[in-house]
Amino acid sequence: MDIRKWFKTTVSPSTSINDSADPIQQDNDNSPANICDSVVGGGGGVAANIAASQASTCSSISTTFGPDLPTLQGPPEDLGDEKPNQVKLDKKFRSATAYTNVDSVFITKGYCNWKHANESNKGFHKHATSKEHLTCVAAWRERGKRTETDTEISKLINTEQLSRNRYYMSAIIDTLRKDQQLVKVVKTIPRNATYTSHEIQNELLEAMSSVITDAIVRDIGSQWFTIKVDGTRDSTGCENISIVIRFISEDSCKVTERLLTMATAEAGDAGTLTDTILQELQKAGLSSAKILSQCYDGASLMSGKHGGVQKLLQDRLGREIPYIHCFNHQLHLVVVHALSAEEAIGDFFKVCGMLYNFLRKPTVSTHYKGDTLKRLLDQRWTGHLATVSVILKNLEDIIAVLSKTSSSRAFGSEVRVLATGLLHQIKERSFVFIGHSVHKILLLLDSPNKQLQAKEMDLLNAVKLVHSAIDCVRDLRCDDAFTELWSTATNNNEPIEPSKRRRVMNRNLEEYVLEESVGQNDTNNDDKSELKRLFFSAIDAVLGEMDVRFSERNGKLISALEALDPENKSFLDVKKLKHIMDLAGMEIVESEFCVARRFLQSQMEDDSEEKWTVQRLLSKHYKTLKAMPTALTALQLALVFGASTATCENSFSTLKNVFSEHRRSMLHTRKARLVQLAFEKDLTKKCCGEWKDAVLRKFQSAHKRRLQLF
Repeated sequence: MDIRKWFKTTVSPSTSINDSADPIQQDNDNSPANICDSVVGGGGGVAANIAASQASTCSSISTTFGPDLPTLQGPPEDLGDEKPNQVKLDKKFRSATAYTNVDSVFITKGYCNWKHANESNKGFHKHATSKEHLTCVAAWRERGKRTETDTEISKLINTEQLSRNRYYMSAIIDTLRKDQQLVKVVKTIPRNATYTSHEIQNELLEAMSSVITDAIVRDIGSQWFTIKVDGTRDSTGCENISIVIRFISEDSCKVTERLLTMATAEAGDAGTLTDTILQELQKAGLSSAKILSQCYDGASLMSGKHGGVQKLLQDRLGREIPYIHCFNHQLHLVVVHALSAEEAIGDFFKVCGMLYNFLRKPTVSTHYKGDTLKRLLDQRWTGHLATVSVILKNLEDIIAVLSKTSSSRAFGSEVRVLATGLLHQIKERSFVFIGHSVHKILLLLDSPNKQLQAKEMDLLNAVKLVHSAIDCVRDLRCDDAFTELWSTATNNNEPIEPSKRRRVMNRNLEEYVLEESVGQNDTNNDDKSELKRLFFSAIDAVLGEMDVRFSERNGKLISALEALDPENKSFLDVKKLKHIMDLAGMEIVESEFCVARRFLQSQMEDDSEEKWTVQRLLSKHYKTLKAMPTALTALQLALVFGASTATCENSFSTLKNVFSEHRRSMLHTRKARLVQLAFEKDLTKKCCGEWKDAVLRKFQSAHKRRLQLF
């Protein structure tokens, strides 16, 4: 029995109400003592509802709470226009409904006799057995049940208005749009609860971000995961730390990478950054005990063997957590160091940079008809490949505009001088040959670089991909490859620069062995031999850098991962898998691995047309492998190891779009939530669809709202 309904049914029309100081009406807490609060109704119709329901419910009240009780005459007093949905009861109502021998100290005066508070038949014990207290407790419990089942009186009476309120808030979440229904709904919304201020916007963003983060944590569940962290500073100097989680969802075997948060730190040292990572994981509800590996760039702050984040994290957690140097960063370092080893290649890119700046001049760009050159950036070697490709493709157009600029007095003297110098440089045969050579090498590395950025790329396949790229670069180091490049660069044309008279050896020295230079060089063969040496030297530099930087493929971890490769002879070899199973703290059940190996090998033999990978095995035979949990876990762990922080880099691109020059005043909290919502687009769409009720409930539960939604 709801106590509010009891109040309605026990009030008689003949009762007069003249005192509004009832302490029952003054509190709103969900406690037994204060449960007798205001009755929410439909405005002026409350009194009529009470009078109509009085006669039909008095008998049930007598049965539930005791003998028939005296009733008040007349309806309770309405509070008027200020609070049309509330009525208040006075002392006469309480006195009329009071039981005999009730101590009013607990109701109105306040208890102070603490000496006898715990004695039997006195104090608390006496009040706890009183009928009025038991009635309030029963009503309080019923109210709790109504709250759990969403059957409160206020909700049942105002269902239609609550629906309008939710529609209004949904329109704010979806961004205000042209909507005829919204126009009607807005008219029913109080002017003091429009919810369009920036404080409400921040609270809505917080609710949406919280729902998305909770969904990510639910997807991870109890699975192992890899953390990927990278940082960048925005235009205000604030450090933005992107924390990405790579995991295998429990319900499927799909590899997923999610942006957990865009954090910040007051200091930039390794200790502070480590604390920030652990705090953000704990705040989201993820256990640091499930971290399988960590993937960062090669900065000493992150990769330091003694004081880097990767080392401090292992020390804090007291166990081994393999650190993986981002493969894309390593590939970038390979290109930068290898191409800077030869001065001629460095000069080549300097000329490319000067061409980029020259063709951007307003007086020159109007005469240039070719494709636009790309800007060279030390942080992105892909710009070098794009620039070389454009120069080789539009070489004739570039020579034409340089020739026109250098010979026309319509341009300034400085522009003509610069054009003359650039024209002389790009007409040399060495410039074209170096361009074709660099383009050939970078093109072989560009495809692995793009594939490594994919979210599905795991460490095992990344190592195999890099190994294939090394073999392709090594195949270039032969005379046939050089001859092909030489013919492409010269294109069967004579040198653009007029050749000098051929020099011959002094015939008087033909019968002697020369130990020193005589000051004469064979210029016809010098250019070709020098460029051949340069070509082989660049290839050797690239191979040397790749062998050094990707040598971790021979470590214990890579050897264990190779045992999880379906095409490897040691597939599911228990001895080689021990390292990975130790990282996960799991015991190896040899019988399960033996059965799994036989079963999977037979399946692969039956279907040998397509290439088998760990991902394909899990997708096709997941239900069968669930009967062999240790083997299934080992295969899943192979996919959890990531190889690149490209997802973190992508989040920085989103940060740049969100934190534009017109939005510099926002605080980091709002910025971080906007970045997460913009980056995780598929989850954000659900916040405007199937998750909208969850967002609205979080928004309503955060604070007391003037606009009731549920």
